Amino acid sequence: MEQFCAYENCGRGKHLYPLLINLQHPVANILKHVLVAPAVELQRLDGIEPPAKICPLIAIGSKTFVVMTHMMSGIPEKELGERVADLSVERARLRDAIDFLINGY
Repeated sequence: MEQFCAYENCGRGKHLYPLLINLQHPVANILKHVLVAPAVELQRLDGIEPPAKICPLIAIGSKTFVVMTHMMSGIPEKELGERVADLSVERARLRDAIDFLINGY
């Protein structure tokens, strides 16, 4: 599993959150769980604009997704399916969202 990559969600919440963003550094890949943030398509939020500092918008293919960092969770690695996107170019924005969530301004 690669950090800052989007994976298919194979868990129970896959219908609402089809993608999971791996936030865990590779040094922790020896563990049986992985730290992820779910991602939901922006259009599913019915016009609600999430706070960008905590929930950054990312493009995957032709769709815009909202990364729900406030919903980060450790899940069994078996719930991660195929890798669908490398988001390493979004690393700073994802890291900053987590930092803001934890530390505030």
